[in-house]
Amino acid sequence: MKARILLVVFAMFLSFASAAPAYAAPALAPTTMKTSWYKSPWSNGVAHRKLPKGTILRIENPKTGAYTWGVVNDRGPYIKGRDLDVSAEIAEILGITGAGVARLKVSIVYRPPKKGRG
Repeated sequence: MKARILLVVFAMFLSFASAAPAYAAPALAPTTMKTSWYKSPWSNGVAHRKLPKGTILRIENPKTGAYTWGVVNDRGPYIKGRDLDVSAEIAEILGITGAGVARLKVSIVYRPPKKGRG
């Protein structure tokens, strides 16, 4: 619970910053990703094949309107056709534990700087 509160506060801080640093992700339109869930040791953990670790995502279930934030801290999913794996806690918040796989709306809130910059 503390980790989720800290993540929300951090995401709010980033969204209210008056000047975006040069390494901030540009404003991107939300994209729909086929998402599954797995038992992750991190309550807000997300696995993605290409997004840099440390990327903060806003993840929303368009069917219910439920949303939360997650941090990319793992690689995957390794099942063809799936774009994102979320922790069991995120899946429960979004209401996808019963279905196992769902199409969710994903937006990048923060993308960490590329190595070698700064």
